[in-house]
Amino acid sequence: MTDSPGRQTSRERAPRNIPSLLTQLRQDRFTGAVVVEGGSGGTLFLRDGLVGAVESPAAPSVRSLLLKSSRIGEHDWEAALVAVGEDRPLAAVLTGRGLISDAELSVICTAALFDGAFAMALQPVTGWRLDPGRDPELGAWPGHEPPRLVEETAVRLRTLREQVASVGEFARTPVLPAIRTDVDGLGSRDRTLLLSVNGRRTPRDLAFATGRGVYPVMIDLLRLTARRFLVQTVEPHAPGPVVTARSSERPAPPPPADDAPLPRRSPSRNLPQSRLPANTQAPTAMSEEQRSTVLRLRLIRNALSDDVPASPDGDPHTADPQTAETPTAETPTARPPVADPAAADPAANRGTATGRHKEPAS
Repeated sequence: MTDSPGRQTSRERAPRNIPSLLTQLRQDRFTGAVVVEGGSGGTLFLRDGLVGAVESPAAPSVRSLLLKSSRIGEHDWEAALVAVGEDRPLAAVLTGRGLISDAELSVICTAALFDGAFAMALQPVTGWRLDPGRDPELGAWPGHEPPRLVEETAVRLRTLREQVASVGEFARTPVLPAIRTDVDGLGSRDRTLLLSVNGRRTPRDLAFATGRGVYPVMIDLLRLTARRFLVQTVEPHAPGPVVTARSSERPAPPPPADDAPLPRRSPSRNLPQSRLPANTQAPTAMSEEQRSTVLRLRLIRNALSDDVPASPDGDPHTADPQTAETPTAETPTARPPVADPAAADPAANRGTATGRHKEPAS
């Protein structure tokens, strides 16, 4: 819905979440701070829509990383803050006094930026407000594109979710040490982290205590837990069932071979064996030789049907052509039987019965 062509209402332009808000601010080339409300909270600092710093109570800031790691001492840091002026920012004072190099300071500011965004993503956000013109104490300028920040945060969350059921619960759960004495084989970083575990500190507390980011500390804690230097205090990730795509159609049967014979249809081929009469078998297909023999017999029977004598039932075609005899000169032709006059004359039969009938003289 638009009020005029090319102009959208504020309802349509309202972002739904932090990623959509940063995308809109990048298009508007916003400069200032975005104060996030809800959860642990935090502040994102932008210049022309590029994110240069993220500060959150849930993650160590650039100052905490520099001081806790002993890269810069407390006295030197206080002196640098006094020397900061309008035309001389804190980063220029630290590098100008030789306390840290430009490259190292840029790396630490970038690490704090991504770690702060990761820590803010562990809890839901309820709202935000804009504070134009506000700058951070130290930042990774000229800044990073919002999609790059969102993508890196998603990758870190996905990596931890492959090992623990809840990343937020893992960040808030105290870490318990295991009873091990063979810690001398560990590296200095793992040994320092393991010695900082006292059963009350959470991964966030250990990040502040060691001057490291929350995400790298959580990765090292999971690795030490797998090596049984720490006690498993959170539920591990349970792998889900493997889901595979199913084919919507059945695969087509393979084509018949070229030299395979064609199928022959039999009248009772598909009749179940239970329905066949007793002591019978399903008919089988005849071979070519058998078919030729039957055909020759039929032709011979048809050719001899006119000369073959009739069978007792009166069908001339049922006589056996091999046993039928043909009249010849040596074989006399059968004559019809002579009728008996007595059988034909009733009076003759009566005379025979009374005894008065006499045989004629021969």
